[in-house]
Amino acid sequence: MFEGKDFFPLAIYPEGTTTNGKYLISFKQGAFYNLYPAKSVLFNTKTQKNYFPIHASAMNILLHMILTMTFLYVRIEAYELPVFAPNDYLYENYKHLGKDKNSIYSEAVRLVWSEFLGCPINNVNLDVKLEYKSKIQSKAIKDS
Repeated sequence: MFEGKDFFPLAIYPEGTTTNGKYLISFKQGAFYNLYPAKSVLFNTKTQKNYFPIHASAMNILLHMILTMTFLYVRIEAYELPVFAPNDYLYENYKHLGKDKNSIYSEAVRLVWSEFLGCPINNVNLDVKLEYKSKIQSKAIKDS
């Protein structure tokens, strides 16, 4: 269906938010809704001394940018994975991952990422993060 066709790259962050870089949370379904093949490019940042995630969790963006710039020796590693195209085999053998095709597809991609990065899966979603952030800030925070 897509062979021989060129597509413009589109960067999608399927978690829909950030984490502390130590686990993968649930993916949003939008990126997988049309069941198009996906080519994953995963990024990791390393300093000379230790790991500093460019996707710091629940942090003010200005503070995050300042902290990122204070690391003078940041190395970004990019990993390009093969194209992942959903098919009938996936839907039949991994139906335990979701109720519909796009949720099965997104969970299968998340499993691949988890295994490749050595990152455990955590089923926290954005609503849970916002509820937690609301509690620690003592005010209601909603998804915009």
